[in-house]
Formats: sequence, C-alpha cells, structure tokens
Amino acid sequence: MPVVNEPATPVPSSSFSLVSRDRAWSAAEIRTAGGAVAAILEEEGVGAGAIVAHQFPLDPAGVAALAAIAPDAAPGGTRVLAPAHAEWTPPERDAFIASLAPAAALTGRTEAWPTSGWRSRALTVSGIGEIALHLREPAGADLTPPSAPPARTDLAGIGAILPTSGTEGLPRFVVHEWRSLRANAIAANERLGFGAGDRWLATLAWAHVGGLAVPLRAAAAGATVALAGPRFDAASVARALGELAVTHVSLVPAMLHGLLAAGARPPGSLRAAVLGGAATPPDLAERALSAGWPIALTYGLTEAGSQVTTATPAEVRAGDRSAGVPLTGVEVRIRPSGDAPARPPGAPAPGHIEVRGDTLFRGYVGEPVRPPVGWFATGDLGHLDARGRLAVTGRLRDRIVSGGANVDPAQVEAVLHAHPDVGEAAVIGMPDGRWGQVVVAVVAGGDPDLPARLDAWCRERLSGPRVPRRWEVLDRLPRTATGKVDRAKLRTDLRGG
Repeated sequence: MPVVNEPATPVPSSSFSLVSRDRAWSAAEIRTAGGAVAAILEEEGVGAGAIVAHQFPLDPAGVAALAAIAPDAAPGGTRVLAPAHAEWTPPERDAFIASLAPAAALTGRTEAWPTSGWRSRALTVSGIGEIALHLREPAGADLTPPSAPPARTDLAGIGAILPTSGTEGLPRFVVHEWRSLRANAIAANERLGFGAGDRWLATLAWAHVGGLAVPLRAAAAGATVALAGPRFDAASVARALGELAVTHVSLVPAMLHGLLAAGARPPGSLRAAVLGGAATPPDLAERALSAGWPIALTYGLTEAGSQVTTATPAEVRAGDRSAGVPLTGVEVRIRPSGDAPARPPGAPAPGHIEVRGDTLFRGYVGEPVRPPVGWFATGDLGHLDARGRLAVTGRLRDRIVSGGANVDPAQVEAVLHAHPDVGEAAVIGMPDGRWGQVVVAVVAGGDPDLPARLDAWCRERLSGPRVPRRWEVLDRLPRTATGKVDRAKLRTDLRGG
C-alpha cells in the first residue's frame, strides 16, 4: 500500500536575501540585480519561453543570474532555466548545448563558452559583479540542433531543465515546471522547519537539483541563501557555517566525510545538515552524530524536484536510520520484484520504489512526455516499514548478477564502509566468462595490504556471491559533477580504457 501525505497549501513565491563572508544583499537588492539582467535579456530578444543556459560557480553573480530567469523576473515573463555544471569539460558542455539548443547563456566571467555561432556581451551588475551574456548568432542557430525537441517546453509554467547525475554515462535532461519545483521547496521547508530569518548554505552546484533547491526554498520561505565560496571546500564551509550563523546546509556524503576528516564541528546555529545525492554509509552517519552534527537522512531524485522522503535530525537522533517518510504531497509505494527472495512473516517487502505527486517532472528532453498523473518508476530498490519509513537498498541498474545470484552493490558497500580503514568504497560488476559478472570492490587509499584485510572482513559478513572476487585500490574514486561515484568511468578504467 502506498504511503502518502496530503498536499501542502500552495503559497506564492517570495524573494530571498543573500549573504557571503564578504557582505550581505537584501531581497530588494537581489530582485533589482535580477531585474536588470532580465531587462537586458528582453532587450536582446530573449523573451518568455526561451531556454537560457546558466553556468556559474557558487557566487553572487550566479545568484543574480538565477533571479533574472526566475518566474518573477521582469520584464519578459518566464524563461526556461538550463543550469550547466561549472566543472563540466568542453565536450560535456558541448553535449549540453547540442541537446538543449539554448537561445542564450549567462556565465561567470571565467567560464569558457563556445565562440563559433555565438556573440558575447559583458554585463556589470551593480553591487554584484560581472556576468557574461552569450547570444546565438542567427547564422549559428542551427549549428548544434538537439536530437529531439525538449519535452513540453511550450507548456506554460515550465521552469527548468536539469541534468541527471550521469553516474552511468551521459546525463539525461529533466524538464520541470516551476510549480513542481516550488511544491518540493514548500514541502521540504515544512519538514525541516526552514522559515523566514533562517539561512541555508549553498554547497551543491546550481545544476544539481539539491543546489537549485536552496534558492527556491529560501524564496518560498522569505529566507536567506548563504555562500561560502565558489565551490565546496571543507575548511571554507566549516568557517562559513559559524561565521554566517547558518541554520541549514545540504551535503552529499563525500562532503560530510571531508568535514569530519577536517575536524569540523557544527555551530550552535545549525539545525539541519541535510544528506542526499547518494546513500549515506551507516558508519559515516554514526561518526557525524557522535561529533554533534544534526543530520537529516533523505531520499530524492532530480525527477522529483529534490527530496522525496526525509528523516529529520530529531528522528535520526532518536535512532531512525531510514530515509524517512514521504514529504507532504508525495506518495511512495513498493512494487514487488519478481525475483524477491522469501522473507520472514511481517518483514518489509522489498521491491522497486515508485513515486507519485505534484513534485514530479514533466518528461525528459527528446523523449515522450509523462502523463500528469501516475506512478514514476525510480529505478531504485527498497522497502517501507510498518510506519511508512523508506529504506533504500540500491539501484536496479547497479544490480550485479553473478552465477545467477542477484547482488546489490549497496549491501556490499555498507559492509566495506563499516571497516575502520575504509574512507571511500564502491562496488561494481565486471564481465566474467564463467559467472557472467563478478563483484569488484574499489577502495581509496595507499595501503596495498588493505584488500587482504577487507577480504577476510567481507567473508565474515557476506555470503558467497556477495564477497568481492576482485579488489582494486585507487588514490581516490572518480566522481561526477554532483559528487556521486562515477561508475561508468570506474568500469572503463578497470577495463583499461
């Protein structure tokens, strides 16, 4: 039976203020800066419905550019925001341009943008800094057409096109309405107690759904976005948390690991360190709690506008290690897996996680439009307990079939992360002539004897096919722009290119 919470009462979008370690900007100043850039877009013929790329680090100029494309920006009405990762390589950026064919791009002054088929204009925004505006030349408009038109970008209310994480190769592009993104922001604020007067520190890229969610939540609450620096740095974030009296922060597990390794302690102002983007290893959660961090455990996805379920800091402190119950307005159900093993009476039924609600996206670029109602199959695996709390056990696409046995990498990774000598670990399947696939464990570190110790550790805790048959030690694990382990690159590297 699905777990559902009733929809939140819609509220109109508001505006947000901004603070960094250098200065503060009022909500009126951010609106003025965004309006000035929006006026130039309109002057250049980039009006309502136009796709505008956005490529910035975490800086005030990037915030002003977001405000220029936001639905409340004037003049020109609603444009479509298409954030690009500042860390993308030129081929990744070019694939983004080819897929979306934006009419214009706003970038930081240090971000490279193609010159062929584009003309650029430097903008100086009072109190903010420099922004580069790139406009398609008429003769270059068809140089890099998309393979198919974006899904429903002609529909009133379409707000943003966001890249997925791309852990298995090139990202897909997710089309959201402003309505769905706002619904998620309102529900997340309600669950996490984020309101007027609070400050949320931005640590995730604007192109990450959890990064874009920060200004959206602040706008819905009339709160403040805080900036620590252009990109995540553990020392800078640790200082900013205290100096800026931050109340909320979003982190992926790798960021939390970095903060703990640096000895960072949460300031008294911090009420929620929201973990998402990847599964949080149990050992990492315990170490964070021991160090006093008020962690919230979540499950979310780009297609749902960020969070789907959340266990609040109070619930986690009380012993809840699940991903929590669904946000208001979101339904979650488990569709039984055809190969699910027998389980004891009363045990949670594992299967495929499906989601329904007002926060869901409208479709992928170049693919059929989703129906406005109906269940979305996330591709993730998990189960619901008797209290409606979600436990996520892995991804269907990551599942390894070795000798006919199904192995969920997340289960093996949890055992590896519990070892005191393991900081980072990933498990993937590699082709094998005898078994079909074999389980390969990749750990970060410089100790050549670590695999031998881990092999014995795993054999005590895992049954036969789940024990890694191959071990690899790297200096560090490759990660995507969103901080997730890049499994596609791992497989390529281990195959030798």
